[in-house]
Amino acid sequence: MIHAVSPSALPHALRRAACLAAALWPCTSARADVLDTVADRDNTIYADGAGDHSNGQGDFVFAGTQASKGLARRALVRFDLGAIPAGATVNSAEVFLRLSHTIAGPEPIAAHRLAEDWGEGASHAPGQEGGGTPAAPGDATWMSAFHPSTPWLLAGGDFDPNESAVTVVDDIATYSWTGAELVADVQAWIDGAAPNHGWIFKHADELANATAKRFHSRQNSETIHRPRLVVDFSLPCGNVTAYCSSDPNSTGQAALLAVAGPPSVSGGPLDFSAAPVPNQPGIVYFGGGQVNGGAGVPFGNGLRCVNSGGAGVFRLPVGVATGNQLVCTLDFGASPGTNVVAGSVWQFQAWFRDPAGGGSGFDLSDALTVTFCP
Repeated sequence: MIHAVSPSALPHALRRAACLAAALWPCTSARADVLDTVADRDNTIYADGAGDHSNGQGDFVFAGTQASKGLARRALVRFDLGAIPAGATVNSAEVFLRLSHTIAGPEPIAAHRLAEDWGEGASHAPGQEGGGTPAAPGDATWMSAFHPSTPWLLAGGDFDPNESAVTVVDDIATYSWTGAELVADVQAWIDGAAPNHGWIFKHADELANATAKRFHSRQNSETIHRPRLVVDFSLPCGNVTAYCSSDPNSTGQAALLAVAGPPSVSGGPLDFSAAPVPNQPGIVYFGGGQVNGGAGVPFGNGLRCVNSGGAGVFRLPVGVATGNQLVCTLDFGASPGTNVVAGSVWQFQAWFRDPAGGGSGFDLSDALTVTFCP
């Protein structure tokens, strides 16, 4: 069923807030999902000399101490968690690093949560990369979070002194770091309780010489061995999360998509509304994936934010907006609503004609991730 809401309806901002609040009514099930991602930034900082060496674009990162003087190397690694929706519960988290070279036996390498942002510049150390190279602008170094103008509060990096995880690293193999504290780090980053600056990997005590371990970096040609983070998380049913941007259309405002009521497959048809939009034909469509990690790509006068994600793309019947609002109803008992089942997660977006907006003559709203209850 497609219908329009009269101009006397609630203002869109209030309606959207009410819809989102209703959509977060408690349910009894959740859907588990997994993020498996490669580091989006890594670097090594070196205690040598003036502490101004780095390796932003190198093939390797290092943790431990060098042989002759026992000077420390520390690896900084960060992962983008933007694909995990707000409200998710982290069930487990595990970091994988591939050891490529060592002269040491088994050594404890600890991960600590970084407290400050840091840089990965254009530096690329020569040879085996163990000594680093003079930092490029924006590189992290032993003395600076961003060379040359942003110093750490403490030389060697600003990080939580408590270990998030520790693993004994021995011979060439892939090693992992996991545990309750690592999970707590990821949960805090997702919840916005702490900024995501990643972890620093260092020898647990840095007391002895010749403990250094060399790991593959995110730039290493062996793509399968680049640093990885695997997060298993659950979304509560009824979760509704807005993402992707929407620019002003010919109404002078950006179209926002909202859902009216708790998204329960047993609760009857569910209305999706996009407003403000021109009083023109439009549709609401849904699919299993997010385009460009949820950032979208240019399409018409806006951004296309939803794709199939391997699950297909479906559209509700064409409707016509009235009062600058397009409302489409998802009927769980009829196609395409029969594709939506309890526990499933779908991405929704509205497409609408906009001749007065010029350009391509059509535009899009922002997008919603919706997790459906029984």
